[in-house]
Amino acid sequence: MRSKVILSLHRERYSVWAGVLVLFGLAFLVRLIGIGWGLPNAERYFSYHPDEWLVLIASYFTLNPYGGEWLPSFYNYGSLPLYLWSVWLHWLTAVGVIALPPESASAVQIAEWRAQLHWWARVLTALMAGGTAVAGARTTAMIGGAGAGWIAGLAITFAPAFVVHARFQTVDVPTTFFVALALYQSVVLVRSKHPCRTLLWGAVWAGCAAGCKYNAGLVVLALMVSWLVRLSEESRTSRRALQVIGGILLVGLGAFSVFLLVCPGSWADSAKFWRDFGYELRHVQRGHGDIFTDTGLGWLYHLHPNLTTGFTVLGLTTSIQGWILSGIRERALWGVLAFTLAYYLLIGSAEVRFLRYTLPMYPMLAIGIGLVWQMGRGSSHFPIGRADGDTRFRFPFYLFTHIFRQTISPLLKVPPVNGGNRRKLVRVPFINRGNRRKLVRVPFINRGNRRKLVRVPFINRGNRRKLMVPPACGGNLQEGGETLSEKYLPTSESEPISCKPVNKEREGDESPFYSKRGGGGYASTSLTLLVVLSLLLQAVRSIDYTLCMLRSDARDQAVVWIRQHIPPGATIAFPTVPWFYSPPLFPETGELRWQDRLERAHQANTPYRLISLAPPEWNAEALERLLPDYVLISEFEQTDVARIGRADYRAFRKVLERHYTRLQVFRNDPPLLGRPAYFPHDMLYICPSVEVWGRYH
Repeated sequence: MRSKVILSLHRERYSVWAGVLVLFGLAFLVRLIGIGWGLPNAERYFSYHPDEWLVLIASYFTLNPYGGEWLPSFYNYGSLPLYLWSVWLHWLTAVGVIALPPESASAVQIAEWRAQLHWWARVLTALMAGGTAVAGARTTAMIGGAGAGWIAGLAITFAPAFVVHARFQTVDVPTTFFVALALYQSVVLVRSKHPCRTLLWGAVWAGCAAGCKYNAGLVVLALMVSWLVRLSEESRTSRRALQVIGGILLVGLGAFSVFLLVCPGSWADSAKFWRDFGYELRHVQRGHGDIFTDTGLGWLYHLHPNLTTGFTVLGLTTSIQGWILSGIRERALWGVLAFTLAYYLLIGSAEVRFLRYTLPMYPMLAIGIGLVWQMGRGSSHFPIGRADGDTRFRFPFYLFTHIFRQTISPLLKVPPVNGGNRRKLVRVPFINRGNRRKLVRVPFINRGNRRKLVRVPFINRGNRRKLMVPPACGGNLQEGGETLSEKYLPTSESEPISCKPVNKEREGDESPFYSKRGGGGYASTSLTLLVVLSLLLQAVRSIDYTLCMLRSDARDQAVVWIRQHIPPGATIAFPTVPWFYSPPLFPETGELRWQDRLERAHQANTPYRLISLAPPEWNAEALERLLPDYVLISEFEQTDVARIGRADYRAFRKVLERHYTRLQVFRNDPPLLGRPAYFPHDMLYICPSVEVWGRYH
């Protein structure tokens, strides 16, 4: 007997680890495909992502923890991701995975070296994205069971913006990873047997989140709220006020201490730190050029287009439904809700509204989708812990069969005819070794040989469901001295059969979406279908954007066409100073300073004469005076100035349309579902369009 118990425990442990590894591997592999997008090469010496070169300078060429170089001298972001990338890249260089260029390396060899560094740094970002999916799944499983955990993990795995941005060497995905860990600790804290230890671990992850992006430090609110919820459920004592203050001070001071540890420049290089920190504060208050001018309220802008693009419209609405119908009633999730709302209010009040700023909200949105899944299975309120079966995050052997049973199977069933000796089957919830269900035949002979189905009551003891057979079927069970036959079975032949739940605490707690026949009703089916469609839409969108990252970029297409169709010696002009959004007719388009890019364009060793009509941008007078042979315009340059109707752009456009004709438009739109009407700026990185205009002759 003991050996069977030990074997069962080992199987459960392996099942848990199998679930973790499968979800982590899936999330990582999804991001590994297309991770080589826009890397430096012989045609362009810098990445197509405008922030990656700056991050690489700080993390690899400035920092080297192995050599004692601990200050990045760059504090627009927190320093923790820079340290992680620095440790990772220098270690890979030391073991020979990343090959160093020769001493007298050419510019192309240095570009290839940069490509290696970016690629491996992106791999670390993708690994943290996989960890975020696991953390979100485990958090949801604590509340709604293993199935809900898997759904939440898949929602993070396939969230389109989270897939795309996990392929960049940027700080947003590492921030979301540490936020997800802190939120997990906040949920565990409500029922933890070691509250101080849980609170300290949460403070560690909150400090790490602040060490990635400063405003992510708001995640300490989740821990503080969970601490208050925990104390409110305990018996009142004279030391309650001290416990409240002590817990809040513990998490606050703990998170602040960790932040000072992972961002030592805040005290060791304070002058530069406050310079860069102040710049970021002014930046988010003043805006980012014309990109977010006249875009309305920030809170509405983050809902659409940011969240509707990054998490999909269906995913967002499904998650909101889960939180409204179930999540707000779950006290263990109040901390998650408090942080997300506070963070949303903060980023919505800023003038800079990039989609990537919403990524730390994704764990909360994924939890909402998991809650809708659990409602579809027949419950709208789930006690934390091992409620309604084992809530540990397992490998979902039952998940796909359950999806079929909840969606397709009810549509194929023919209602049975109650006549003659035909039998009906009753779906009786029987949770055994997880959340598996069994079909039980419950015969009840009445009026001849016809069989009527009996609702079999179940007693909820210790949050587990046990099958109770009425005395008429051979059982003789009692509850509180009262036989079940007296309580549930009819006293006369004319009285209808009544089988009510024994657990009176759950009476009246059923959701209107709950099917008492075990989750097979139309409402439950519709909820399950809603979740499945949300995940499918996310997956299709992610595939769509991945195909964009795998195919030839519009900027590269423009360069190939120009070399084939424009004769050498022609003059090609740019309306602004060329940057990452411009076709790389010279390889230094990714330089950080616009003065350097302007100088490189004029000195470029190309068969064409490259000129920039800026500064100032959209210089109609310079265009009228110089009349270059061709003009290249990127979507990045003209989308926002055209939207707000800037006067200089309108004047430039009049001159352009008077003397030029549009020869080609190069695009790389998502091939399956197309591109949304308004695409967020930092999703446009992977698929901008480029126009080529030629002068009339």
